[in-house]
Amino acid sequence: MAALQASVETAKSHRQQVGAEEEASQRGRPPTHIKEAAEKRRTRTTKKTEEKPPKPSELKELSKAELYQRASDANIPGRSSMSRDELIKALSGRGGRRKAKVS
Repeated sequence: MAALQASVETAKSHRQQVGAEEEASQRGRPPTHIKEAAEKRRTRTTKKTEEKPPKPSELKELSKAELYQRASDANIPGRSSMSRDELIKALSGRGGRRKAKVS
């Protein structure tokens, strides 16, 4: 019986919470969780626009494994076949496109 009582009270509190959110949206204010999601999205895009590629001198201090991990995070194509120097160029943004070798 206690479990049933707890279930009923949980459902009641959920209904009250949903009702409060609907009431807030009717007044022109978005519910709190929407505001929080919008704030997260705003800060996430702000961080991306502020990030600059690291300088090659900073990258030269890292091991190839660390460079590969950063290239993986940056989603750089062809990283598995790149040398350490190529990873540095790709991560610093100075790599450009590779030219095909003329045979």
